[in-house]
Amino acid sequence: MKKVIKLIPLCKCGQPMVFPEGKTKARCTVNGCGMRWELGPEGYWAKGLFTIVFTPIFTERPKPKVNHYQKYMRWRERSKGGRVH
Repeated sequence: MKKVIKLIPLCKCGQPMVFPEGKTKARCTVNGCGMRWELGPEGYWAKGLFTIVFTPIFTERPKPKVNHYQKYMRWRERSKGGRVH
């Protein structure tokens, strides 16, 4: 199961953007800003008159598991303690 890490998107005017429940588009509430935000599968897109800003949504990948043979060999090397055959 992937853990999703979401960043809070900030508008170019510095205000945090809040999306209404179930909506994928929003506008900045500051007068004179005019940025339009869209929520996509890869992150947040902000579109203004001369500006396009992207805020990504990261997914955390699970760590790869070590197989039993590799674990055994690590244990064997540690337990040997420098003995010479």
